[in-house]
Amino acid sequence: MRLAAIFVAIVLIPIGPEGMALAVCSPSGLDAVRAELQGAAAPDCGTKTLRRVFKRARRRAATATAHAGLQCALAGAARTARAHRALMKALAQIGRLNADGKVPPECAVAYETLLERLDADLTAAENGTVTTTTTTTTSPPGVPTTTTTTLPACTMVSLEVDRGDCTSVASTPAGLVECSGACDVKTFAVPAFGSLQLAGTPAPGDTGVLFGGDCDGDGTVPLGDATFPNCSLSCDCSSGF
Repeated sequence: MRLAAIFVAIVLIPIGPEGMALAVCSPSGLDAVRAELQGAAAPDCGTKTLRRVFKRARRRAATATAHAGLQCALAGAARTARAHRALMKALAQIGRLNADGKVPPECAVAYETLLERLDADLTAAENGTVTTTTTTTTSPPGVPTTTTTTLPACTMVSLEVDRGDCTSVASTPAGLVECSGACDVKTFAVPAFGSLQLAGTPAPGDTGVLFGGDCDGDGTVPLGDATFPNCSLSCDCSSGF
């Protein structure tokens, strides 16, 4: 006897490099969070430095979320760690400013509450449910299958460098990145293989620099973290540490 059609919903969880599972995601949800990040206004309090910390985090998180949305639409999974790192870095910086007495507590709370809400909205979008339906009309019932999309490897990386309040930013190997003078934020095309480390020059009177964004604190650029389709990373330099 011919069996009726059987519908099976399957959640696809693609596996990334080194066996890491990527978050099941919602393209429309990620796009909504991107728009929310781009339009988020800083609380009406605090110093210019505080507003700059928030603006930089919002901009970097929005860019990373846009990239994640494209990955989600193409492969059913998205890397959102860059966006989370941008927001969490701002939270940490605001916490330090508050601890140093440079920001009134009520103002710090306003910024922290906003950043935490944006981060929570991002988490909700990256955990959206994605399903596919497999139909079986034969007897015995066929076995439902999953499909995993493998993204092409990047050969070049689009590296955005934000000089911030550092005097200059250069690279090792030399010549791949050079940002000083009129250069504030610039994007460099660098090979996706080998190693790359940024080096910053502190502002006058400061003793050191610290890198953020996708870079490690010492300026090491994690080229392997760049993924198709954008193959992009972003790093920023902060002076005074």
